[in-house]
Amino acid sequence: MVSIAKRTLALALGAILCVAFSSGETSQGEPKAPAQGQDLHSEDHLGIRFWKPEKWERIDKSTGPFKILVFSPDNSIVPPRFTVMVFPAASMPNGLLTREVGLESGLGDLYERVRYEDSQVAGRAGKVLEYRTLTAPVSRTLEYGAKVDNRFVMVQTTAFDDKWKVSEETFSRILKSIELFEPQAAPAEPPTKRKEAPELSGNAQVVRHVMHLVVNPEKRELISRGGVRIRAKKAGVDRAEFMISDLSVAGFSDLEGELKFEVDAETDPRKLTVFFRRPMEEGEEQELAYVLHAKDFTFRIEDAPVPNYVVLGQVREYSSFSSHVYYYPVDRDNRAPATISILVPKGYTAVGPGRLLRTEKRERTVNFVWETSFSGPKQLPYGWTVAKYGSLEGKSNSGTPVRIYHLLGSSDHGREILRVAVDVVDFYEATFGAFPFEGISIAQVTPEEGIAGVSLPSLVLLSSLIFEGETSYDKLAKSLESAIGAVLVADEISHQYNFYSVAFPNALAEGLAQYTDTLFAEHVAGIDVLPVHVEQYRQIYLGSISTEADAPIMAEEATESGAYMGIVFSKGAFVVHMLRRLVGDEEFFAGLKKTFTDLRGKKSSLDDFRAAFESVSGKDLKWFFDQWYHRAGYPRLRIEQRFLSDSSELEIEIEQIQEGEPYRLPLVIRLGPGRTEELFVDTRRKTARFKVADDSVRATVDNAADLLAEIEVR
Repeated sequence: MVSIAKRTLALALGAILCVAFSSGETSQGEPKAPAQGQDLHSEDHLGIRFWKPEKWERIDKSTGPFKILVFSPDNSIVPPRFTVMVFPAASMPNGLLTREVGLESGLGDLYERVRYEDSQVAGRAGKVLEYRTLTAPVSRTLEYGAKVDNRFVMVQTTAFDDKWKVSEETFSRILKSIELFEPQAAPAEPPTKRKEAPELSGNAQVVRHVMHLVVNPEKRELISRGGVRIRAKKAGVDRAEFMISDLSVAGFSDLEGELKFEVDAETDPRKLTVFFRRPMEEGEEQELAYVLHAKDFTFRIEDAPVPNYVVLGQVREYSSFSSHVYYYPVDRDNRAPATISILVPKGYTAVGPGRLLRTEKRERTVNFVWETSFSGPKQLPYGWTVAKYGSLEGKSNSGTPVRIYHLLGSSDHGREILRVAVDVVDFYEATFGAFPFEGISIAQVTPEEGIAGVSLPSLVLLSSLIFEGETSYDKLAKSLESAIGAVLVADEISHQYNFYSVAFPNALAEGLAQYTDTLFAEHVAGIDVLPVHVEQYRQIYLGSISTEADAPIMAEEATESGAYMGIVFSKGAFVVHMLRRLVGDEEFFAGLKKTFTDLRGKKSSLDDFRAAFESVSGKDLKWFFDQWYHRAGYPRLRIEQRFLSDSSELEIEIEQIQEGEPYRLPLVIRLGPGRTEELFVDTRRKTARFKVADDSVRATVDNAADLLAEIEVR
């Protein structure tokens, strides 16, 4: 899947779960007490069993290595419920305190800690965190957490505050019955056969889109009428091929009348072929008109690689939007600029790409006309959003407009997002160069299910969890998950450069965006942010591959792995950090600016990215990119040392003990206060000797925190 936000969603998962599980609905009554000796419910793949009330249903909310099972009496996540969560231990470095940081960031003033103290989970030493969620109605949650080998096991009980006494006996019986054991490998599931993406010839290129959308929130309906101007790339072209989502195609026409078309439903998205009345000459242009329709505009994705990101487009009274939906004909290159008018009922606001040209008010409707002149390959279609919005506007130092569209009642959060967004655009314009679009709009959306955080051409969509998340720079200095609002704003705006202005492959763009978040955090919160964030990237990656398959960053297998986010997002960010350390800060930032200046408006590759840094540094970096982007895993070093009294030298023997070919690694060896030596390791074993004062000197690896490697110094 192409760019979706959410690189830090693995970190923020605790907050996501808490908000997603809070509801004003009520549930069925409590179950009867279990009979003595009743069998326990077992989740063998998680290594946990417990008593489950007979009529409580199991809901699997797992994503990749983050295993989440919800049990409730009415097959919903509405309290009362019992939840089992098993995460990679590395993703919870401070246990339930890591969890609490996510809760505080996601819930803000709605989070109230009751207690945090020592406890046990099935006889294992751990902690208990009790808190209240001050929504309406107020809910109370007890979470018990303990590290078990390479897993962090959490069990959670939740009920509405006024129903807690009713639920307490059931919860107590469940908690007392828990047993932990070694997880058993789940049986392999047959691979899901997915539809292939359509192959488009690209012989007829779209040079301009003019779209007219009618959005009817009450009826959940979308009508898409429009025109495409196409140009033949060679003589004899008799058809145009497009991508289109599952909308009804009412028809296509040219200036003389209706045209024949075909839709191939066996591809995803569907392939639409329109046949011309006569072959076109090379360079010839013509206009095609179309009408598309969706009676219930709802598009979802199954098995999403990003946690809880399931709705790609919807039309609803409370929130309508489109992110990954091909609601208009999109050609292979997807380069064309566009004018998009969006007709909505009075009281609603429509936000599209680029700049707002005009607003046309009528008796019962309002037409919002948006336009973007950007011409370059885009990885996603143009997006839009419709809701009852309030708006705020600011400008960067260079004058780039920054517009915020907030749901009514969220104006304070809107002002915070505006403050951060202006700072972000200022930093990126100084670091990467001129902003690629006419401006940036950030809009709050409410998906029917799950979360949303996505960067589209000149438009960012953020669901309320993110939009109303923490934006404090002080908290951003502590960790990524401490300021999820600021992190995601920085992340999504970065994609205006590294996914749209320069159309990098998604696997490169996501890791680069993740590290860009850290660059912004370093800019606003100081250099001490850097090691904190980088270590989090390391732990998320290692935690992900401790339970899921590893794969090279650029390989298709990474997308299919349950460790997708750990590999592409977190390892990808760490690799960019190692590149920075390898070439030095001056060349690194020069390389970034060269990348986004020279490659602007182009579909670019990992090799193009590498070439920019080779140009400014004068170094051959092919080996670095090969071993970190095209190889799975990481190096493991064992370092032995001994003092040679005859020569007053410290002998250091470095052995690479991982499988496969040796890595090439620049090591900085510290030999006491004030002395370091550089050592480049590129063989399975390497020995080096250094003159030292006496046998009290011991070697350490000074740059270990900047290397994605396991280093054991003896």
